[in-house]
Amino acid sequence: MCNKNQIIDWLKINHPELSWTRAPGDEPPTGVDSLYINRQEGYEIADLMYKFFKSCYIKCNDSNLKKKL
Repeated sequence: MCNKNQIIDWLKINHPELSWTRAPGDEPPTGVDSLYINRQEGYEIADLMYKFFKSCYIKCNDSNLKKKL
């Protein structure tokens, strides 16, 4: 299964341009049905990816992470 920290670590290494600051209003994490996701915010992308991987029973490995982005 997938671990959110694996996704965050992978994003930080492979996409250093993302912002990793969470504002107080950013909790709870972004929902899958959200109409808008800020693609510059690493935590929002990681939250969405984690929910996708978990719901589809996809393993978090480098190959799968590359395919999904």
